[in-house]
Amino acid sequence: MLAQVRRGLITALFLPLVMLSFLVRKNGAIWVFGAWNGIQYSDNPRYLFELMNTTETTIRPIWVSKSHVVVERVRAAGYRAYYWMSLEGIFYSLRAGVAVVSHSADDVNPYASYRAKIFKITHGTPMKRMGKDNRFLYPERRSRRLYEYVRSISPQRKTPVVAFVSSELSRFRFESAYRGSSISVVNSGYPRWMGITESRGVLWRFIQEKVGALRVSEFDKIVMYAPTRRANRSFKLELGKDLVDFVIEANEKKYFVVLRPHPSLQINISDKASLELVDRGFLEVTCHQIEDVNSTLQDVDVLLTDYSSIIYDYCILGRPSFLYAPDLDDYIVSDTGLYDDYGKAEPALKINSLLEALDPTLLKEASSKAEAFKALHCGADAVKACDTIVKTIKERI
Repeated sequence: MLAQVRRGLITALFLPLVMLSFLVRKNGAIWVFGAWNGIQYSDNPRYLFELMNTTETTIRPIWVSKSHVVVERVRAAGYRAYYWMSLEGIFYSLRAGVAVVSHSADDVNPYASYRAKIFKITHGTPMKRMGKDNRFLYPERRSRRLYEYVRSISPQRKTPVVAFVSSELSRFRFESAYRGSSISVVNSGYPRWMGITESRGVLWRFIQEKVGALRVSEFDKIVMYAPTRRANRSFKLELGKDLVDFVIEANEKKYFVVLRPHPSLQINISDKASLELVDRGFLEVTCHQIEDVNSTLQDVDVLLTDYSSIIYDYCILGRPSFLYAPDLDDYIVSDTGLYDDYGKAEPALKINSLLEALDPTLLKEASSKAEAFKALHCGADAVKACDTIVKTIKERI
């Protein structure tokens, strides 16, 4: 409730920009891009933006961010970027006919770009129920028509024209979640597959920078544990002896262990476990240190998560991934719910302990399951995905 009140007050403050957006003529050749509430340069919009800068001559792609650091970083790469409340950022947001986002209109300047058509390249195949399927928000399928209407026209959450997804499985789930809305769901594939298949050495270089080249030379593989957020923001994932035992055995098998929690997930590693992990092949890598997790996946040999859609993208590499959720029983009852029985429709094996992810037999079985799922993801062709997205957007403006 407090977040909704705060959003309403901010909208009232920036209402003049919304009104101005009705007076300024839109240009369909100007497209603004943003991601992760405007604070990251990552995800699908990033890779589409970069490709369009090298291939499109009729479109002017512009990155809009709420972070000065991101703006400088994008400019340093040779692209056009503006701070969302700078004169240039406001001008191009007012003029843009298209806004390409990863999460919502709040990824760009939602007030100045209010009349731009929003195109959302979704953040992943949902394992967790969302939208109308979300049991946390719709425990009894209560009517929320007025709230949903106000939300759909609010600047920060304005309804997108199209939501782009990565597979037929994903399309089916998004259409269910968006039922009753005007959103079209298009199975295009993901631009960020480009980062997964082409980025190499990003994670290894970061590990070397943090722990030293001599330590890194002890390992030749990486296992990443990437737990995700819960609907209950107060949830805290407790890690202790199970993590220590896993790291010790993984290190013995020459795996370096990386913990990559979701930005909104609280992690608590017990003091005893923290002490035991010192000088082990272990490192927590946050989104503040490496924003774009997709750029690290080429370096990951084994992936573990609980409910994250990251495994659907990771499967395009045909490598083993595992589902480990110690709070599964509670999650099913009290959180958003799952679209299918846990582990049934995912390109990963369900395990009951972290240590099982190091079992040679299970690793082989998990690899086979990942390979079978690759065919569901448009051949993992990122360039083709970008072409489909650009073509669809041009047809809709």
